Amino acid sequence: MRIESVEAIPVEVPLTKTFGGSQYSVATRCTVITRIRTSGGLVSEVYNGDNRHHLRALVRIIEDELAPW
Repeated sequence: MRIESVEAIPVEVPLTKTFGGSQYSVATRCTVITRIRTSGGLVSEVYNGDNRHHLRALVRIIEDELAPW
């Protein structure tokens, strides 16, 4: 069985209320869903991190650096 594809899906969901402290505020929850499909038809999904500042960078790293391996 071989990995056929790796897909990184950024998800950003606005919260109904902004949460915060003295040095931060959070108005959204973020994650990257990494979906891996195999030649045998299996599909795996992994939920990565909760970092709204690096969401697009995580997607780029997964797609451009990790997926080719």
